[in-house]
Amino acid sequence: MIKAVFVSGMNDRNYLNAIGSYVPQEITVNGCVHVRPAIRHADIETEEFLIDDPRTQDRTLPAADVLFNTIANPDRNRLTLDILVRICRDTGIPVVNAPGAVLGSTRERIRDLAEDLEHLHVPRTVRIYLSKPDVIAELVRRDLIALPFLIRPLGAHGGRGLVRIDTESELRRIVVPDDEYGFYHLSDFIDFAGADGLYRKIRLFAIDGQVMARHMIIGRSWNVHMAIRGEVMTTDPTLISEEQTFMEDPEGYLGDGIWRDVQALAQRMGLDYMGIDGALMNDGRFVVFEANASMNAFQQRYLETFPYLSKPIREIREATEKVLIAKAAPGKT
Repeated sequence: MIKAVFVSGMNDRNYLNAIGSYVPQEITVNGCVHVRPAIRHADIETEEFLIDDPRTQDRTLPAADVLFNTIANPDRNRLTLDILVRICRDTGIPVVNAPGAVLGSTRERIRDLAEDLEHLHVPRTVRIYLSKPDVIAELVRRDLIALPFLIRPLGAHGGRGLVRIDTESELRRIVVPDDEYGFYHLSDFIDFAGADGLYRKIRLFAIDGQVMARHMIIGRSWNVHMAIRGEVMTTDPTLISEEQTFMEDPEGYLGDGIWRDVQALAQRMGLDYMGIDGALMNDGRFVVFEANASMNAFQQRYLETFPYLSKPIREIREATEKVLIAKAAPGKT
């Protein structure tokens, strides 16, 4: 039996937002990935530990054989990630998803890590502070970003605050999504529509270097997210069949080159548990929208309509349990 402590942390504004979750648990914290409720292994005892106010220095970690760092957002949870770096250094307890690796998983760094991976394409991304409205137009003028592009609040996920700008006219009339941090990411927009006009967004996971598929959501809009599954796919059996075909052999569907490059990117990022969202481009490459520790693997919605998705959920859970046991303190495995 090992004791695994799942460490979460408040965001840099010290806000605690209780939000809904797709698996049973008492509370979820923004910027943290929800893994503990999925763990079922008989030899793993779990406990939660919250790093609350980043200004507080006195914190006593429960006894543990291994930590799982659930703090996954390097842009909005930097203070608590810094605290966890010190905790890991001072205690010497093994950790899944070292906080230093999470701090290095920003959108703009992923492009540098994938630069020589020929089968992947990571859109150019710029981090800006909107001190005045014409900052974005100046970036376009200097060719630091090009039309069309996407703008989103720094550290935002799930399509929150995501805006697409296609034309000079839209650029002049741009309405920036509200955000309390004031920082934003601008990324080149990559049109990944298939020949039939549909958009296929693929989610992969890399657990301890092992790449596996989670799903492929197909929709009519470029902004593909989980709700599309309920809005579009449930009414079209051919789309369900296409996702099933992908899930049966994701490596064959994407090709050996893409699969190897995704593995290489995951290894370079140094995360034990991470997701990769992307899509096939018309030139045969795989565009990486994001690669980080923030992605939800254990969402239970729509399993009645898509029962084949229970298999990847189980496989990701089992791989996560395996890495927890492997990383546990010596003498516990």
